[in-house]
Amino acid sequence: GTIEKIDSVRSIRNTSTGETSVTMAEFFFFLGFEVTLLLAKAYPYEIASAVNVQRFSSFSDLNSTLKTELEKNSYDFIFHAAAVSDFSVKEIKLHGKKMKANSKIDSNNELSLVLKPNIKIISKIKQYSVNKNIQIIGFKLTNLKTDKEKLKDVKKLFVHNNVEFVI
Repeated sequence: GTIEKIDSVRSIRNTSTGETSVTMAEFFFFLGFEVTLLLAKAYPYEIASAVNVQRFSSFSDLNSTLKTELEKNSYDFIFHAAAVSDFSVKEIKLHGKKMKANSKIDSNNELSLVLKPNIKIISKIKQYSVNKNIQIIGFKLTNLKTDKEKLKDVKKLFVHNNVEFVI
């Protein structure tokens, strides 16, 4: 899960644990595959195997790390199981005035957050990758939805994100 800073002590975060990604990475590693795992800095446990782990915290960190990794190394498959923030903080307003970046907010006052949508990183993987034939396996969490809504969400991944498989 990604963490988007609001100020020097506050943030908005996705509560994903990262367990699915770690389990998959170790599974494929123990089958003999070379594995690179991009993992949230908030993941609290050590990785038991010698999987190559690179840490990220925010949407921006994850996007940059993934782009760099895909530009310099040729991968055959990518499992995109990241719980990426849909939004990042664009600006903070206190009494209608913009706050300076990274300043601590006075908690005695009402404030407004303006959020900006983040790009869908999964849709950029083939663009970033030196291997244009990379196979993308995407994940779609569709809890609290009807079967019809779930199918619609999964179909969107195929149409808009150029994935080969969805779990």
